Amino acid sequence: MTVTKLTLGGVAIEAEKGAPVQSYAPLGDGVIRYRSRGRPVKFRHWTRRMSVSVSGSGILPPGLSGLDYDEPLELRCTKPLSISTASLTTTLTTDVRPDRAPWAFAYVDERWQRSPVSVVGRAVTFTAVAGATAYQVCWMPVLMVFVSPPDESMSDRHEWSFTAEEV
Repeated sequence: MTVTKLTLGGVAIEAEKGAPVQSYAPLGDGVIRYRSRGRPVKFRHWTRRMSVSVSGSGILPPGLSGLDYDEPLELRCTKPLSISTASLTTTLTTDVRPDRAPWAFAYVDERWQRSPVSVVGRAVTFTAVAGATAYQVCWMPVLMVFVSPPDESMSDRHEWSFTAEEV
């Protein structure tokens, strides 16, 4: 079985470089303002994008020094994103890694079970499962990001981290 690796600009982060720890956060999600009677309104001037924080610690450094950080880089993530819905269709919020197909679950009798799913581009179609009240699709995203060279340090291991912002 092939292990799916995080890659930045085509450079893979192998186990010896440290298993990547990833987190996602909304970027520019909007500010909340209040109207005259206290009703909140969310202001957002662009579509939602993500910030991705990645860190690791291994016996080798990450090997990312040769990348061109002045241009957007492709980030192939390993932390899945997911969408739950009661519908048989949904739309993914990012592109999907071409080397790892999305997978799905159906909620039947108060438990999640694997379920077939079809994905074309970002369009998802679940195969109906008898008795299912909800469906969930999971996928590993591929993002175009701006990123600065990683912070690196060394004690007994090479420690590194970077934060990328979706273009």
